[in-house]
Amino acid sequence: MPAIHTIPRPDLEPRAFLQYLYNAAVTRALPLHNTAAWLPLPPAPATGGRTIVLGAGKAAGAMAQSVEAHWP
Repeated sequence: MPAIHTIPRPDLEPRAFLQYLYNAAVTRALPLHNTAAWLPLPPAPATGGRTIVLGAGKAAGAMAQSVEAHWP
């Protein structure tokens, strides 16, 4: 069962609310949390298929790490 997150009320806990928003934005921006939905199935080893992953910019390493983490 997934964890239930309670969102802090901005009128009662403004600092906690801003921290919640910050954490949500950073988590959404990390490739490790978002890449899996865009990856196709890995090629079957018996077919000799291969995959080339290209990444550019500052996040290229994190993108490659995400692909390695989600594929066997």
